[in-house]
Amino acid sequence: DGLPGLIVDQYADALVILTDWDEFSSFASDTIHRTLRRPVVIDAVGALDRRRARAAGLTYVAVGEA
Repeated sequence: DGLPGLIVDQYADALVILTDWDEFSSFASDTIHRTLRRPVVIDAVGALDRRRARAAGLTYVAVGEA
């Protein structure tokens, strides 16, 4: 259980996505929520679907989003 291909410490306060690699866009928002200590995602490239991320309970911030 966790994020495939990534080392995410269970004590991490946030996930910052700085690349548009397919691996990031395929992550399930609920998996990210369970993996992080605090469910915060800062997405600089729009890798995740905003609605699904927020529906999963993530605090989701897209860089450049109004």
